[in-house]
Amino acid sequence: MRERLSPLPPRGAGPLTRSVLDYDDRKYQFMEQNLQRRMAGLKDKLPDIQKTLDTVRFLELRKVRCICGYR
Repeated sequence: MRERLSPLPPRGAGPLTRSVLDYDDRKYQFMEQNLQRRMAGLKDKLPDIQKTLDTVRFLELRKVRCICGYR
């Protein structure tokens, strides 16, 4: 059977162990907050990216029509 991991250090663990775990906890909290900020920024940019993509598609279609002689 697999041993269950506890979020706390084992009883009797020294202050060094606790400080390492505290550091890791803060590090991962920072990483999570940073990821959430990046995701929010990308979601804000999504409409602009979609509009740019639509414009590029329109210009490519216009170029093909011009080359083929269609107007």
